[in-house]
Amino acid sequence: MLNKIKFIGIIFLSILLLTNCKKEDKQDQVQLGELVFAPIEITPEKGVWNWECDLDLSVVYALVIIDGKEYYPLTFVLDGKLYTQAIKLKAGAHVLEYFALMDDMGTPEDKIDDEIVKATPIEASEFARYVEYILPKPLKIVAFQKFELKIDVLCYIKSVYEYFGFVWFEVNEMTIREQCFFGDFCLPHLDDYEGSLYALNGLLVDEVAIFMIRAFRNDEVLGKFYNTYEVEEELLFKEPLCIQYSDRDKAEDLFKFELWIYVKVGEDFEYVLFHTWEFTDDEKIENGGDGVVEFVLGDCVYSPTDFLFHPYINQYFIGTSIWVEDIYLGDTTYLPTGQMLIENQTSEWYDEATDWRVTGTTFWTINWLIEPDPPFTAEVSGTTELFVDGDRGKWEMSWHGPMVPTADGFLIEVHAVGIGVEGEVMGLFAEWNYTMNF
Repeated sequence: MLNKIKFIGIIFLSILLLTNCKKEDKQDQVQLGELVFAPIEITPEKGVWNWECDLDLSVVYALVIIDGKEYYPLTFVLDGKLYTQAIKLKAGAHVLEYFALMDDMGTPEDKIDDEIVKATPIEASEFARYVEYILPKPLKIVAFQKFELKIDVLCYIKSVYEYFGFVWFEVNEMTIREQCFFGDFCLPHLDDYEGSLYALNGLLVDEVAIFMIRAFRNDEVLGKFYNTYEVEEELLFKEPLCIQYSDRDKAEDLFKFELWIYVKVGEDFEYVLFHTWEFTDDEKIENGGDGVVEFVLGDCVYSPTDFLFHPYINQYFIGTSIWVEDIYLGDTTYLPTGQMLIENQTSEWYDEATDWRVTGTTFWTINWLIEPDPPFTAEVSGTTELFVDGDRGKWEMSWHGPMVPTADGFLIEVHAVGIGVEGEVMGLFAEWNYTMNF
């Protein structure tokens, strides 16, 4: 029951200040403004929690706490949107502390048996990550003006009320969605991974991958999610990583999930980007029907998987590219910013490296963005085909890096990522640096 539960927390909200009306005659002494809430319903999807709203309950009014005082504005629907009646407040500063949508259970005069239908999670609570605005929130009320405030709400789960915090405004309807991930990493050389996180429990040829998902919604970072966790100071990473995220019901959201796997790079261990998934709204990444997106980095697993990535080798090469000849000088455009853009320049180079697998003739397609003022620096990027000496294989790579002038010409330091597509390097993945002098 409402008065048997103590709610503690901070809720945040988005305040949309709309001046709807203005009185010309001031009231005597006390100057008031009006606050209207327009709840946007969030209907989360099942995941760890049962997010289904109780269909036996109906929203009748909102419980709002401002400056420690409770208000009970009735709700109504206008043009398909939910609103509350206006609350009159003294002009000046206030603090919004709590918001929930309530069912009066058919007894409008008796609030003891009232039930919460939806509520807004508070700051630092378990469910706060699903909403856009959190409380408590400072408010500024202007005399003789009416404000409409927006707020996200979730279906209320009575059994975990402590995971909520509350506030009420125009409600952004959202659905909580979930995607789960699990991977295998085929270690190419066990000795290379001594001293890594994989070695904490003993090294195996077929390891459970240690990875991170970096999630975006409409190019905004939702967070970095790791499959590692600690139990009694022991690092564990054997369970699927499940990510919950909010999806707006009445707008199209574009999501991007990047897969970063923990591997050896040079002499260090770090997370490297291997794949990116993009999807909209309620789309699911391919998971074979079991609800878990499975991937394998390497070729040591023979059962079917959802995503199979080329074997990884720790080759962070430092080499030198020697210019041979220009094949095509490219297409030049002068931008309004004064920068010069050169696209599709093609040239032949010869790569000298300490490893035969990346030594050979390269054909580069280069794009230049050159600054208009001295010293005429530039950003360069493009694609390259590398034909290994002795007809032993072929790489396809993408790269980028800065160009800077030198006393003798120009220097480009390139960071490249490539996949072997033919011969003895077929199926290998590597990233390396080039130093290009010309």
